[in-house]
Amino acid sequence: MKTAEIDWEVLRKWEERLDTAYRILEGQQKSGCWTLVCDEALRDLDLVRREIDFVVVDTVTETIR
Repeated sequence: MKTAEIDWEVLRKWEERLDTAYRILEGQQKSGCWTLVCDEALRDLDLVRREIDFVVVDTVTETIR
């Protein structure tokens, strides 16, 4: 069994940074200044969030088994 520790503070800070980036992009979209760079940034943010979610779920399920 693999045991991993998730630092809650680090995870919370990552989430805050992701939320801030999403809000910035949302403001860009509402202002009509949406560009291809914004599309790429949104895709990258989604990938990072999925990766964090995967690590958390994987760690929790490993610990339970």
